[in-house]
Amino acid sequence: MIRLVLGAAIAALVAACGGGGGGSELQPPPAPPPNARLELVAGASGGSGSADGAYANARLSGPVGITTDGAGTIYVTEPLSNRIRRAVGGVVSKFPTSQTGAPGFVDGLNALFYQPSAIAASSGGTAYVADTYNHAIRQIDAAGNTTTLAGSAERGYADGTGAAARFLFPQGIVRDATGNLFVLDTGNAAIRRVTPAGVVTTFAGNPNLHATIDGQGTAASFFIPTAIAIDATGNLYVADNGTIRFVTSFGLVTTLAGASGQLQVVDGPSGTARFGDIGGIAVANDATVFVTENVHNVIRQRAPSGLVTTVAGTLDATGSADGAGAAARFNHPAGITVDAGTGNLLIADTDNHTIRLLTRAGSVLTLIGAAPPRGATDGAGAAARFGFVTDLALDVAGNVLVADWGNFAIRRLDATNNVQTIAGVLGSNGTQDGPAGTGRFMGPGAVASDGAGNLYVVDTQTFFCHTPLFCESNSSAIRRVDPAGTITTLAGDLALAGDADGTGTAARFRAAVDIAIDSAGNLYVSDFSSATIRRVTPAGVVTTIAGSPRLRSHTDGTGSQARFLGPRGLVIDRDGNLFVADGGSMIRKVTPAGVVTTIAGTATPADGTDGNGAAARFASVNRLAIDSDGNLYATDASTIRKITPTGVVTTVAGTKGQDGFTPGRLPGVVTPRSLVVKGTDLYIGIDSGIAVLRNRP
Repeated sequence: MIRLVLGAAIAALVAACGGGGGGSELQPPPAPPPNARLELVAGASGGSGSADGAYANARLSGPVGITTDGAGTIYVTEPLSNRIRRAVGGVVSKFPTSQTGAPGFVDGLNALFYQPSAIAASSGGTAYVADTYNHAIRQIDAAGNTTTLAGSAERGYADGTGAAARFLFPQGIVRDATGNLFVLDTGNAAIRRVTPAGVVTTFAGNPNLHATIDGQGTAASFFIPTAIAIDATGNLYVADNGTIRFVTSFGLVTTLAGASGQLQVVDGPSGTARFGDIGGIAVANDATVFVTENVHNVIRQRAPSGLVTTVAGTLDATGSADGAGAAARFNHPAGITVDAGTGNLLIADTDNHTIRLLTRAGSVLTLIGAAPPRGATDGAGAAARFGFVTDLALDVAGNVLVADWGNFAIRRLDATNNVQTIAGVLGSNGTQDGPAGTGRFMGPGAVASDGAGNLYVVDTQTFFCHTPLFCESNSSAIRRVDPAGTITTLAGDLALAGDADGTGTAARFRAAVDIAIDSAGNLYVSDFSSATIRRVTPAGVVTTIAGSPRLRSHTDGTGSQARFLGPRGLVIDRDGNLFVADGGSMIRKVTPAGVVTTIAGTATPADGTDGNGAAARFASVNRLAIDSDGNLYATDASTIRKITPTGVVTTVAGTKGQDGFTPGRLPGVVTPRSLVVKGTDLYIGIDSGIAVLRNRP
């Protein structure tokens, strides 16, 4: 699952660094000012982290995949931190222990992964990983040594042995009793079989046809397969576009429950039951199938009789509460597995950063980690509570604006650190325009302000983005909030996704991420799923100024000849140049004439190496901010990077491989979600709170 983290900001570097070229030898970065420090000013920290230790003390970061080895060991993937965790004997550790969270494709005891999303395990302690963005299947032995069993860092579709095979965003993996692996090759809409010797064949599905067609082997087809489970006899269960598909051990595919494309949550007999965006699937020894509803925050089961019921959580209610049945709360649950020893279920509760245990009697408790202290409360400083902070900006008066995606609202942090909701209704989502107290947001991901006090909000339907190839059914709109708090829709339609330019609601967006505004009041929007940059005039006229819809690559050029991998954070400078955080690993520049160049980083994410222009490396750059001198500050995994106007990239705060937040002197520990510069300080969104880097370097 890809949860987009949004962005803003940077000044022109291209002339100084020769279009992103190497540059002279770097000097060590200056020591931070002695009074530079991290402080928490509103909300709360906690929850997400990378700490190993006893179950209650360990901290996880966005767990997605989960499995057990049948002997009590639990394995968990953390895609956005590029890590695998192992829990045994009541203690959590990194596996391999050397992992720093940097993306990469390296075997051995110092292995690197790139957004691993699913995991299987043998009784002997070997783990098998669907390394999604490396398009490979990795094997980790009990000692932590990693080898690549099949595939390589090149995506594609090819059967073959070892590195000759090709996958496209593999997102699920299970192991049968004889040691064969079955890989859910999501991008190719197929199930691939991998023998212990690394021989890859296509078991079911047709990579040339994304559809829901029952049949034998490659005569069958899948649409968007997102999760896979296996029973004791080798039958497979696949979550696919609102259905549960059943694949026998000899490859016959049938639809067990649900209806393709009808993404709803409806209990009842298999023929009339409906499923939403299923995040994980598991099967018990009695053939009961369990699924997590990732967007709708409930756990459901299909009994052997065919009856589908909800067993834990309340539909569309978000939280972290333990309890029985409907009293429990989840926050985007993903992977699910059955503990063979007890029959209990283990659930990767992604946005609570925890592993939950669900007994067969329906009681839920938190087994590993701790959820962030989220909430929906206005107030002063630590008394305030946020749902999930996705963006920060400044208003015309210098207050900090907060896009609180988790609470469907725009909040304001004033100079006294008091938090007030100024648009939307805390905890209540919707698409309706209207005056303060009536208008609603579906998912406010980014916010900007003009000189007249109007706010502009990127509003997106809650989405579960299976891979970059399958974000295309999402939809976004640009909403305007006037100084009185009235919400109107300026451009786009939250009910309809697309790439069309046009005026007002005739225009279409797919998954808009960030927004920036120029001195003339024009808005610039990064459309991640479309891989384009769009401009919206004050009258709501939308045009595409750079990139071409859904044609992804790293190509500099002018206008539609340029290509982006996945544009995220935006900022515009005083000369009208737009800067884009692209693909998690680059900063691109778009001039007023539409000329796109790359000014820092490369197309391949890597450990956060400091350097000049293209010599620098970013692990996961998402959010940007700019100061009055033209310095860029960028969120990059568990660090904050600075890029000077001469193109020098340095790390100014945070520690590689350490997630969470710890106040105090630099470098400190911080996992930044968003940034904005205010005077000599840098305000930082940290999931469920607002921090400040005082006296920023």
